[in-house]
Amino acid sequence: TKLILLDSLLQETKMHCIKHDDLPIKSKFTNTWVSQDRVGLWFVVYQWVRVIFFTIALIQSMVHIAVFFTGKGETENVYKYFIYLTNNGRWLAISAFTMEAILVTARYYRESNGVYSECGEVSEDKLPLSYKIFWFLSNCNSSISLMIAIVYWTLLYRPERHYLDFENFTGHLLIGVAVVFDILISNRVWRLSHCVQPILFCTMYVVFSFFYFLAGGTNYYKEPYIYPILDWTQPLKACGTMSMVSMFLILLHTLLYSLYRLRLALKNRIYPSSSAYSTGVLTDAKETAEIA
Repeated sequence: TKLILLDSLLQETKMHCIKHDDLPIKSKFTNTWVSQDRVGLWFVVYQWVRVIFFTIALIQSMVHIAVFFTGKGETENVYKYFIYLTNNGRWLAISAFTMEAILVTARYYRESNGVYSECGEVSEDKLPLSYKIFWFLSNCNSSISLMIAIVYWTLLYRPERHYLDFENFTGHLLIGVAVVFDILISNRVWRLSHCVQPILFCTMYVVFSFFYFLAGGTNYYKEPYIYPILDWTQPLKACGTMSMVSMFLILLHTLLYSLYRLRLALKNRIYPSSSAYSTGVLTDAKETAEIA
């Protein structure tokens, strides 16, 4: 794994130092490595099933919270739904999954009508804006969904407060599972340098939590913070939490990147002829063998 990551850093250095205008990178965002050339109908169906499932999960969660707190006479808590990172993670995941589904479907339609060609491929710095937005959302969703799952089940979960139900599992586990599965079957490119993107997203959330605290906001339990680990009555503790979260996000992104590199190694063994492009830069047979 260390050799794979070292090689990855060298590859990315090459990408920044040498422009490969003919690099066929755009197509990697809209297909699975299993299908190779054309998008299969099953991959389109998979994309939309995922979107529909997590959209239903979001609606179910919002309805569940609304009914629960309305029944207790605490209607003010209904409007606190999106103060929680978990629930922001839901719309983030749906946004990333929906954009991917749209891009994949558009390519499938063009291929079905014989108007899609990889001759129109562009290099990474010339990707269409829609692809760049999707890439950003996907990077944020991947690391943050795993962080939410790990932090929740290890630090925040309390049996007396939290129920082990559909609403809990979809928000604190299943999005992370979907992310890992997607890395294994997609053909999307990963960059180690993109670890800053989920940190940026979380930094924006931390800033929101600070101003929410200043405005006198409380969580579901009338406590003057959203999460105990982001208690701004103890600013040093809150800042320390942000620092640890940033380092944790870098670690998670690196682990996901390692999974991506292992996927490339598997792909190179199954489809040796595609190895010239699979690492994100042009490589010769010797370099490909070393990666695998």
